[in-house]
Amino acid sequence: MNNHTPAGEAGAQELGSSFEDSPEDPFCWTPKEVAEKRAVLANIAAGNVGEEHLLPYGYFGSAVSRHAYAGADKGPLRLENIAADEDPAINTAVIEVVAQRVKDRADRRRRQNAEWMSDLFPGAAPFIGSRIEWGEMWASPDAGDDWLIRPLIASGRGHALYAPAKARKSLFALHVCACAASGRPVLDYPGGWPVQILYIDMEMGTSDVRERLTSMGFGPWDDLDAFAYYSLPSLAMLDSAEGGDQVLDLANAHGAQLVVIDTTSRVIGGEENSADTMRAFFRHTGSRLKAQGIAMLRLDHAGKEVGKGMRGTSAKADDVDVVWELKAQGSSRLVLKATHRRMGWVPEAVHLEQTSEPLAFQIAADSRPPDVVALVGHLDRLGIPDDAGRPSAQVALSAAGVRASNDRIGEAVKTRKARTSTGGGAPTNEPA
Repeated sequence: MNNHTPAGEAGAQELGSSFEDSPEDPFCWTPKEVAEKRAVLANIAAGNVGEEHLLPYGYFGSAVSRHAYAGADKGPLRLENIAADEDPAINTAVIEVVAQRVKDRADRRRRQNAEWMSDLFPGAAPFIGSRIEWGEMWASPDAGDDWLIRPLIASGRGHALYAPAKARKSLFALHVCACAASGRPVLDYPGGWPVQILYIDMEMGTSDVRERLTSMGFGPWDDLDAFAYYSLPSLAMLDSAEGGDQVLDLANAHGAQLVVIDTTSRVIGGEENSADTMRAFFRHTGSRLKAQGIAMLRLDHAGKEVGKGMRGTSAKADDVDVVWELKAQGSSRLVLKATHRRMGWVPEAVHLEQTSEPLAFQIAADSRPPDVVALVGHLDRLGIPDDAGRPSAQVALSAAGVRASNDRIGEAVKTRKARTSTGGGAPTNEPA
């Protein structure tokens, strides 16, 4: 888009200034107005906008109170009605404009509330940032799945990974983190920008780490600056305020997107069988990482009966969003099973294969769901390039009469991209 569109500088100024003079709900447009705005947005998306098409002052924020309802039997035309166009580019443009305006309104309200609470209720003022602004939340498009390291680590979420002793959980975690931090492909998924990782290892020394990384094909030629690995640090216990402060300081010092703790039993001072211990860990460490949008992976041991969860209190599964159980299936096959998951887009199971020379983990060749395999075949037969993103794949499949969910199409797209990936680099511009 150029500067003659709402996304340009002039348009942004118009939208920003017009909002101050337009208290009406920006979602409420009549069907005629919606059609008109869609037509303008279609021209914007097609690049057919010149000097004569400058949008009038307050175009997306004009007074619409007299048109608040589409009819006697209908409610206001809200975001979900406006964003119902077949052209995704138009929907995206509408959502971006409306969401930005609602965010601006929420930001102003938040500032006003903070000032008001500081004056009258100073004890409550520090928590104003934790309050959900409903307008901003509903106006923001649903991000769907939000992975930091697909398909294992969700952005900003808490995770636990447990397995019996010597079941390769630390080896697996090291491989995943070293690949992600260096921009290499992770499992079968293409590499991208390095993930900033803080790894707190309370079990292995430097020589052990070097030996393992060498077996994985890493060496002096790899850039591991994003991998802040602390071996046997003298931290306070993480179920204490002091330990939580130390981890938060380390995470912020390194700009960490993910904090890995290996292993849980070595960073807690309370009884492992006590729920109070894990509640203290969450209060002092886990919740504070989550509040800052930093993901966490906590490694743990399985109990005497692996199927019954982690060793110690069942509360270990309460303070995280995803619990992975790692089980060996022979010498080279493993399976990750999500025993607990708060997000429906986290897979129930991930089947893995361990390779050697160099040591690596990858998605087992026969583990893809049949419907995903079928979608890959459809896209191949349609001649869609392997690096095509989800929007292109979705359009092609729809035109061919093939119906599938966004999640399944995304998995098919990831599968096709992974099979041609040769290493790191910037992520593709088109979303998967």
